[in-house]
Amino acid sequence: MLKRSALLATALLTVPGPAGASLSPCPRSVGGAALDQASALLENRLAAGGTNVLVSPYSLAQAVGLLATVSTGETRTTVLEALGACLIDGAAPAEVAEQADRIAEALHDDLFDLRAISGQHGLAAANAVWLHDAEVPAGIAAVLQETYYAEVEGLDFREAASAAAINDWVATATRGKIDRMVDPAGLAELAFVLANAMHFKADWLAPFDPAATAPGPFTLASGDTVEVPLMTQTGRFAHHDGEAWQVLRLPFAAGTATGPAFETVLYLPGEAETGVPDFLGLARDTVEPGRGTVTLPKLRLEDSANLLAHLDGTALEPLATGPVEVTPLVGRAMPLDQILQKVTLEFDEQGAEASAATAIAGTRSAPPDAFEFVADRPFFFMIWERDSRTPLVIGHVGDAAGAA
Repeated sequence: MLKRSALLATALLTVPGPAGASLSPCPRSVGGAALDQASALLENRLAAGGTNVLVSPYSLAQAVGLLATVSTGETRTTVLEALGACLIDGAAPAEVAEQADRIAEALHDDLFDLRAISGQHGLAAANAVWLHDAEVPAGIAAVLQETYYAEVEGLDFREAASAAAINDWVATATRGKIDRMVDPAGLAELAFVLANAMHFKADWLAPFDPAATAPGPFTLASGDTVEVPLMTQTGRFAHHDGEAWQVLRLPFAAGTATGPAFETVLYLPGEAETGVPDFLGLARDTVEPGRGTVTLPKLRLEDSANLLAHLDGTALEPLATGPVEVTPLVGRAMPLDQILQKVTLEFDEQGAEASAATAIAGTRSAPPDAFEFVADRPFFFMIWERDSRTPLVIGHVGDAAGAA
C-alpha cells in the first residue's frame, strides 16, 4: 500500500481545481471508472467502422494518472473525474487533494501489485515521462517516481536517438510485442510524452489440445465467412446463457495458491444485441460452473489508434477540445497531440498473451449443466483480475482471420 508522504500531499494540495467546483468519491473504483472510459472508446471506434478493436483500460488509466500529476485546473479535474472522482459544490481544496490522493493511491497499488506478482504470472507494467530539452521539475519528478515508479528523463526530441530510446523502452516493457511507439519526425514536434506499457502472458488453467484444433468457418457481421483455426475442448466452466449475452469465463493457471485470479471473459451477443456488453456486470453474474464444450478461434491481432479522436461522450472528451493545463510540467498550457494506444492479443492452445502501450503527448504548436459456447462469429472479451476487478484489456473480435 502507498504510504501518504508529505511530498505527495504537498504536491497535490498546491494544484487547485477550478473555482466553484470540488471533488468527492464516487461509488466507482479506479478500475471500474477506467473500464467506463474504455468501453465508451470501444463503442465509439466500432461505430466508426472498426472490426477488431482492442483497448487497455489499465494502460489508459496509468497514463491518464500521470497526466493528473502534471496538470492543474480544469484539466486535472477532468482527469480525476474520469478516474472515479465526482464533482460537487463547496468542498475545500483539501478535499480535492484527498480525492487526488485516493486515485493516485489506487493506481499506485495496482502497479505495485502487478510488479510484485510479475515473476509468478508473466505480468509486468511500467511508466515513463519524457520532457523535451529540459529536466522534469524536481517536485513533480519525485511524485512520479514515488507514486507511479516512473522513469523520468529529459531528451532532445529533435534527435533521432530520442525516438529510438522511447521505442526501446516500450519494446522492453512489452517483451518485444510493441516495438515502435513514436517516429522521429513526429516526436520532434512534441513537448512531452507520458507513457505506460504493460505485458501479460499466462497459460490456461485447462489448455486446449492442439490435436483438436481444426479449420472452421468464422461468420462475420456481414454474414460472410472466413476460415480460421478453431480450438475446442470439453470441461467445466463458469458460464451464463442469457437472452442478450452468452458469457464464458476461462481461468488462467495460478502461480501460487493465493495468487490473483486472472481470467479471460468471453461475451457472445444474441442475434438482437448490437451494443457493447456490461463487461464487469456480466462477469460478476457468471458464477455457476457447468460442463460444456468451448470453441474459440486462435488469434493474433494488433490494433493502434489515436484515442484523442474517439473521446466523444467520455469523461475525457475535454482533453480533445482545447489546451490542457500542464503548467507544472512545461510552464504553460498546450494542446494534446495524441493519446496513442497500441494493443496486441494472442490466443492459442496453451494460453493468452496481451500487450499494451499508451502515450499521451503534448504538441509544442498549439445456464443448464450442458452448454456449447462457440465463438465462431463476432464476440467481445475482457482479460481481468477477478478479485480486484482490475480490467487489463477489453475488445471486439469481428474477424478472427486478423484483418484490421
